[in-house]
Amino acid sequence: MAKEKYPHIFLTNKGQTIEYVSPKTVIPKLRIPVRDRIIHAQRIKEKLDKVWNYFDKKKEQRKAISMPDVKSGCYIDVLGATGADLIYKSLENIKYGIKLCNVKEENIEQNQPVRATVFIPENMRGYFLKKVKEYAEKTTNKGNPKNKNLVESIEDIKLAVIESFWQPIEDISSIPFDSKKWCEIWLSSDREEVYNQFKMFCDANDIKYQDERIVFPEKTVCIAFTDNAILNLIIESFPYLAEIRAAKETAAFWMELPNIEQAGWVENLLKRLAIAEKSKTSICILDSGINKGHKLIEPLLDENDMDSWDITWGKNDDSGHGTLLAGISIYGSLEECLQTNIPVTIHHSIESVKVLPPKGKNPKHLYGAIIIQSISKAEINNPNRNRVTCLAVTDKSNIDRGRPSSWSGAIDKLSSGADDNIKRLIILCAGNAMTEQNIDFTYKYPDSNMTDSIHDPGQSWNAITVGAHTEKVRITDPELEEYTPIAKEGELSPYSTTSAVWDKKWPVKPDIVMEGGNLAQGKDGFISSCDDLSCLSTYFKPIERQFGIMNQTSCAAAKASWFAAQIISRYPEAWPETIRALIVHSANWSDAMKKQFLSNENKTEYTRLLKTCGYGIPSFEKAIECTSNSLTMIVQNELQPFDKKNNSYKTKDMHIYELPWPKEELISLKEIEVELRMTLSYFIEPGPGEIGWKDRYRYASHGLRFRLNKSTEKLNDFIKRINKLAREEDEENKYSSSDKWLFGATNREKGSIHSDIWKGTAMDLASCNLIGIYPVIGWWRERQYLQKWNKKARYSLVVSIYSPKVDVDIYTPVKIKVETPVEIKIPR
Repeated sequence: MAKEKYPHIFLTNKGQTIEYVSPKTVIPKLRIPVRDRIIHAQRIKEKLDKVWNYFDKKKEQRKAISMPDVKSGCYIDVLGATGADLIYKSLENIKYGIKLCNVKEENIEQNQPVRATVFIPENMRGYFLKKVKEYAEKTTNKGNPKNKNLVESIEDIKLAVIESFWQPIEDISSIPFDSKKWCEIWLSSDREEVYNQFKMFCDANDIKYQDERIVFPEKTVCIAFTDNAILNLIIESFPYLAEIRAAKETAAFWMELPNIEQAGWVENLLKRLAIAEKSKTSICILDSGINKGHKLIEPLLDENDMDSWDITWGKNDDSGHGTLLAGISIYGSLEECLQTNIPVTIHHSIESVKVLPPKGKNPKHLYGAIIIQSISKAEINNPNRNRVTCLAVTDKSNIDRGRPSSWSGAIDKLSSGADDNIKRLIILCAGNAMTEQNIDFTYKYPDSNMTDSIHDPGQSWNAITVGAHTEKVRITDPELEEYTPIAKEGELSPYSTTSAVWDKKWPVKPDIVMEGGNLAQGKDGFISSCDDLSCLSTYFKPIERQFGIMNQTSCAAAKASWFAAQIISRYPEAWPETIRALIVHSANWSDAMKKQFLSNENKTEYTRLLKTCGYGIPSFEKAIECTSNSLTMIVQNELQPFDKKNNSYKTKDMHIYELPWPKEELISLKEIEVELRMTLSYFIEPGPGEIGWKDRYRYASHGLRFRLNKSTEKLNDFIKRINKLAREEDEENKYSSSDKWLFGATNREKGSIHSDIWKGTAMDLASCNLIGIYPVIGWWRERQYLQKWNKKARYSLVVSIYSPKVDVDIYTPVKIKVETPVEIKIPR
């Protein structure tokens, strides 16, 4: 069942208390059709008899031809009435082996009936017949027919078919009726023996399958090469089927097509393409230029949005790199857009400023100035856009291991708005541990990635630096039949650099990881890139071919830019600091990453994971919305960190928040473990001059910190503790962090974005709704002669609560409090 989706809650009453108002719990009334008891019972019985009669005939047919059969049961579709509810939870009874495989209710608002697919073991064929008989003949103490809601909610019962299992429901046209294609077969169990049964079934029926699988709670996802006949065979003969989906095609599928067929795929996508009107969101790509002539780019790139740092270079793409970035920045995953027939809506445009010369390279000392001037050109052309800037150009020669450079300093200065007070969201690639030019036998995964540092300007404090992970592990190229992918599914990409060897005083990079492709290795040790393990994008010479492949951290940065644009489109009033916070806040590590880099669960090991994979892979759903059992609150505010008093310069402001909290709902969960995540994002102004960059306090204009009250700590005591910490210049070495924080204060407080996860009982969290934001020393205070000691600093604070219990609503109570607040001044 799909969960209700809600927008994040932006808090406008900053630093003030909101009195709790307990809402009344509203239980929605079930929409059950009115039935004639006897007639309806007889009709449902006849439908069940018809299903089982057909099952018996098919079973006899399989026996007659000695067909292998591991199933002893039947899949049925139970449909509700149009515009009504189906009591599908009552269709499952795990004790008797009756399993609810899937529920399709996506179109209920369009008055489409809810459909549930259920597996019934053969020895339980009388289970629902008994319920229908009880409905017809027995009455409860309240005078209602027994099983009334369940039976009367059922409109029809049919034998399940391929469409019953196919997901998503809007993409039925992707079912492989005429020719074989790779499909995801979702099994309804996570047990090893069930997966082994499926492999044995495939072997017995000559069904080609991949040996890789993904395991979720109660689900296993396998890949098989199927058509209509094979899928029907699985439905008729295998008892652990939950869903079927089209497997994601690898880039090789499209790359192997002749250009005329590639053009056909392009035309199909263009027919489904919708561009949101009046969108002010854009992605500005600083690279080799973009070829606007590509049909998939043309609708999203206006001629007036193309420029060049040096007008003699022209605006078009000379190398193809910028056009590849454009395809991914526009579509996110071009493969996913191509292989469905679902409409594709784009909510942003793209811009291009060419920063790479057609021949040769830019002088290194000019890169900072080139980027500043190029972004300025885009802003002059369109000053009112909500812009994401994507830069996938790096310099590997910087070996300072996190120490700022003139280039990264320029990025920090530009993003902080130091000169014009305009904050900017800038996304950088981390740089590549492996390129086509340096693939050799000396590369050892992942050891080489741990020693190959993030490239300049990826050490920028304010920009989002993007490393790479990979989900690409399927190789279909027959020439690489003996090759295996280097990284397993969900692991760090072989291309990604890290900050594992940096001095601990510098920011942790990368911030996040996105898909960047994989490498293949032969039995002889030879390493190769290939289309299968890369991402599909737009080729800069469409007269030759429509598609090209892209990988490495450039690809990851483009995907992150697309991701950021989606959030901006959803929350156009959010600050760049907030968009950055939501991206990091939504990220988490895959199980494969944890297995790869965590030897145990202590803070030191998690910090090592952080320096390798950043905060992990961002979740699009978490970044843009909440569900009833999760809650995200956002504060956008500013404070003045420092002040002058009697010719002495001291820290000045701090903020205390008493957040609207679902206290009663948390108390009701008692000892259930819940999760609180907090992310604080702000932009520092970089220190003037190289001499200041030897000390992080001198490089950053200021720092901000967050603290959470203890469950037993009252407001006045909390304020006193924060005040003391705010006056301690070196408080991070003295503060004892709670074991309930994943990283702890000492480990998380690097750079200018701080994110941490608190885990504990719901009862403990119920009283932890006080948050303090306070400043720590920076050069604004230390260099008084520069007259910046009285500047204000913006920040965004994102706070989320997550409960594993899906039937608890922690969102609605807070939403009600925010809409009807009672303001109480916090004592000073």
